[in-house]
Amino acid sequence: MKKMFSAIIALLLLWSGTSCEQEGEDEYRLTVVVTVQDSIRVQNALVRVWVPLENSKIDEYRFTNEQGEIELKFDSPVVLDVRAGKAPYKRCSFVELRRGDNIKRMNMIPSNNDNTGCNENP
Repeated sequence: MKKMFSAIIALLLLWSGTSCEQEGEDEYRLTVVVTVQDSIRVQNALVRVWVPLENSKIDEYRFTNEQGEIELKFDSPVVLDVRAGKAPYKRCSFVELRRGDNIKRMNMIPSNNDNTGCNENP
C-alpha cells in the first residue's frame, strides 16, 4: 500500500512538473522598434513584415503603437524582410527569427538618403 501511494505521488509530481512548462515556449516572437535620430520612437509608422518568396502567406502590415513598436508571433523560424516608413523617413532590413523573443530596431532616415537599405518599393 505504501509503495502504491508513493508511486501515485511520484506520478502526480512528474505530471505537474511537465505541465508547468512556460506557455509559448515554442513561439517565435518579433518586436519591431521604430525610431528616428537613433532614439526617438515613432508612433503610427507603417511597418511591413514579409517573406520575399512567391506563394508565401506571411505578409503583414501594421502601424506602430504609442511606444513605436509592433509585435508579431510565428510558429516556426523564418527570415523576414522588414520595411518601416513614415514620411519623410524610411528604413529597410531583414531579421532571422530564433525561438523566443526577437527585437529588430529600425532607425529610420530620410527617404532620399541612399543608405535606407531600400532598393525598391515592394
